[in-house]
Amino acid sequence: MPFIDLNSMGLEMNAALRADVAATPAILGVGVAAFLYLRRLDVLLLVAVNFVAAAVYSMTPFRFKERGLLGVLTAAIAQRTLPVIIAIQAMNAWDWTSQALRCARSRQAPTHERE
Repeated sequence: MPFIDLNSMGLEMNAALRADVAATPAILGVGVAAFLYLRRLDVLLLVAVNFVAAAVYSMTPFRFKERGLLGVLTAAIAQRTLPVIIAIQAMNAWDWTSQALRCARSRQAPTHERE
């Protein structure tokens, strides 16, 4: 997808408009989650925590991405761990079967062979 230069088209975006445009997908995401999981406060809480973790990763005054290990941990939690936890919690998949399969899969030897 090519980069669209708004300045060359005579359109300029100030900082407030850029922030609004950047925040729109997050607001829509929270709105959709709130609609779909209105009666599941646990899922909504996890979604909110995920958005906060993603926001503080790069928002001033926190800007954890410039703080070494704290930035790495925040990014890992917001981008990898919490989305998986949200999906499992939303599907009520915390039963013994899923945990047994997860443990069995983690103990399996790799199936690929080196040549």
